[in-house]
Amino acid sequence: MADLCPDYEFPSPGRNNQYPWETWLDGECRKIYLDDIGSISLQEFAHYFRRRAKGEGMKAHVRRTDYNERQREYMAVMVQAYHD
Repeated sequence: MADLCPDYEFPSPGRNNQYPWETWLDGECRKIYLDDIGSISLQEFAHYFRRRAKGEGMKAHVRRTDYNERQREYMAVMVQAYHD
């Protein structure tokens, strides 16, 4: 049976406070690790980063890095948002 949750507040639409976007979109080049982004893949995060940068009137450089041969996956992504 479903539980009633009258005290739950849904987050505002389009607002994801999970990531520090004001810092990550400041124009500096940053390495963001899998541990920094939670349960999504680096590919999903790269797409999301580009979309957030575009929403701020910016473009984005994104490159996967730190390939782990044993796990056969990238462990980090280099990102930079910039004005054209």
